[in-house]
Amino acid sequence: GVDPLALADAMVGLKAPSQSEQRRLLSGDWRLCDSDAGDILVQFGTGLHGLPFTEMRHLFLSLRTGSKQLRAVEVLSMGPMEKVTSVLKGVVEIREDNLDLRYTGMVDKDGADTKQERRGESRSLVAQPLFVGQKALVLKIAPSPDRRGGFAIFERE
Repeated sequence: GVDPLALADAMVGLKAPSQSEQRRLLSGDWRLCDSDAGDILVQFGTGLHGLPFTEMRHLFLSLRTGSKQLRAVEVLSMGPMEKVTSVLKGVVEIREDNLDLRYTGMVDKDGADTKQERRGESRSLVAQPLFVGQKALVLKIAPSPDRRGGFAIFERE
């Protein structure tokens, strides 16, 4: 997990880009490299990693702030199946100092809606970018009524 004090110490020496540069740098493909315990994985992914004999292998976020598109790609191992991939789609919006991520459904590898999608249902999370750079993204996830929030560190793919 992420130790908030160690994270703060590591970030002290980093020079933050300008606000407009940060917005530009947010767009791209990111791989989760560290986070708080499983609660964060539930907020970013499908939550399937909580099933018996299931383990999260990778989580990727694809943020396109210009077109407000969001994709979260979750790669799991489920028992003997080594790579089970789920793709969540949604909308990303920048509001003041926060990123609002709203998941609206699941898609297949070609981008077509899957049967799991329930019309009109969505879930969201609010994340404050603590640092955005060429190669790293550090997010503080706000608590919600049913989740406690925490920290997530991504590296650019």
